[in-house]
Amino acid sequence: MYAHNDFIRHVKRIGSEMIWTRNDTKCSIICSLVPCAISLNSFLYTSNNPNSTKKWNASLPLWIPKDAYIYGLLDVLTMSPIGYAAYRAYKYGGGFMYDDTKIALGLCGITLIFSLFSLPFTKAKNYTSQFRHTLLMHLTALGTTYTFYKLDNKAGLLMIPYAIWTGCYTLLAYALK
Repeated sequence: MYAHNDFIRHVKRIGSEMIWTRNDTKCSIICSLVPCAISLNSFLYTSNNPNSTKKWNASLPLWIPKDAYIYGLLDVLTMSPIGYAAYRAYKYGGGFMYDDTKIALGLCGITLIFSLFSLPFTKAKNYTSQFRHTLLMHLTALGTTYTFYKLDNKAGLLMIPYAIWTGCYTLLAYALK
């Protein structure tokens, strides 16, 4: 539902303004820890394994940046707002009382699972399966972005950088395939 239909969703209000409490801030920070941990995991893997990045750089097309730190940094930057966006979708979507909120948060969870398991596909060097995996990751990121936007505009906008970044990963995997 859109933000103007939040009267149905039982969101606390003062007049027509939605209330954001200290508890909401704490919960959004806690929700942000999971995507940050997943992105830091991939960043630390690429920065601590120079042998794997040398092999990977040898197979990259010429138009792709060779520095693995760029990919790790962009992972961290694009995944950090996912937890905050998920909490906004949960809060302004009415929690787990509504099916559209359950679907949106389920898609977000699936997206994070795909992101977590993208590292083994990168290690395996099977570019066809890596392309399929990143394509599924990108499609779930697009679905999450759309469903979050329907629940809360800001939550959907916060997901756009991650959806674009997974699209870039998909193009990279397609070029390697």
